[in-house]
Amino acid sequence: MEDLDALVTELSGFEYAYPVTSQTYSRKIDADVLAPLASLGATAHKIATDIRLLANLKVNILVPKMNTF
Repeated sequence: MEDLDALVTELSGFEYAYPVTSQTYSRKIDADVLAPLASLGATAHKIATDIRLLANLKVNILVPKMNTF
């Protein structure tokens, strides 16, 4: 059976086959893929927020609010 699995894996063009689990594949693979993606999204969010806050700060410094009485 292992020879058949290796042959099918090779003919399909894959370098590695996951062992059979209760799922189609181990959910740990999802975590390994999604963790860096989530980190990238958090970094992009932080950069965008910082740019927005810095742009607002620049506007307030260059154009001070007029005091009207």
